[in-house]
Amino acid sequence: ILSKSSVISRNNTFMATSSIREWLSGTKAASFPATKEITIIKSTHLPVEGFKLLVDNNILSAPVYDVKENKFTGFLDIKDLVSFVVFVDDDQHSDAPQNLTDLIVNGVKLYQVPLDGVTCTYLSRRNRFHAVKGSESLLEVCEILAKGIHRVPVVNDAGEVINIISQSAIVQFLAKNLEHLGPQFQKTIRELNLGTSPVICVKSDARAIDVFRLMDNRKISGVAVIEDSGRFIGNTSASDLKLFMKTMSLDTLKLPIIQFLKLIRQENIDDTPSPAMGCTSAETVETVVRKLAATKIHKLFVADDEDGYKPRAVVSITDVLRLLLQ
Repeated sequence: ILSKSSVISRNNTFMATSSIREWLSGTKAASFPATKEITIIKSTHLPVEGFKLLVDNNILSAPVYDVKENKFTGFLDIKDLVSFVVFVDDDQHSDAPQNLTDLIVNGVKLYQVPLDGVTCTYLSRRNRFHAVKGSESLLEVCEILAKGIHRVPVVNDAGEVINIISQSAIVQFLAKNLEHLGPQFQKTIRELNLGTSPVICVKSDARAIDVFRLMDNRKISGVAVIEDSGRFIGNTSASDLKLFMKTMSLDTLKLPIIQFLKLIRQENIDDTPSPAMGCTSAETVETVVRKLAATKIHKLFVADDEDGYKPRAVVSITDVLRLLLQ
């Protein structure tokens, strides 16, 4: 039997969730702040040209358009280069590539298809193109992003991409509209048991290439970096790979991961997001939203001082969106 206070609490949560859904339903995708410039990769681009567009434009991914089929096939993603880096390091028959072109020419050999079959179109199918029309609501966009898809293209009636709404862009939007989020976002991570565990961690002295190999095997975009004591001191992400490609030297992959991260982030200081941050289980979800927006990262590792600041869970933007739509 539920107490009166429990019933009131559940009713308030239901009303708040309904209010959030109404707010999102009343906001059209076309009205969402537009991406400054949209980079489109064509099927006629070679993979090296496609990845160079990502690096040169300082972006993690871009939609690929098949000029023969007259449709978008997916996204070319910088994370695909993790597989290339690992393959080239493992392949004893390859000369060590010294630039992005050599890396990709050697890396495409990992696919069990003819080399001329490894196209931007082929690679893009690994990352789904799930578009919405501008007339559709932000609620529908959030429902797609809450499935773990990292970006949703917005298209006009002609099928042209007019905007790309990413998980990070949604977090920025939520951080500017905190008054709409409701009482659930005033609760703590501990109260809601928010996040996933166990956390995949690497020691600070692990070689960078071994960390990339772990990320590739687990199909993840980042891991926590810890000291020997287990204390959380940082993390890797897809953005670090993008920075590595700008100053590419395979020799740096032999460095301990903590030295590797310091090196590439110092050399690209203007393009580096705020330092990796964690949060405690006593912090509210609203604080998590603020931190994700301020640091422009996709996840926060949960670590408490009383537990030696060991990462026990990770809260991602996907977790926040799922809570938003509960």
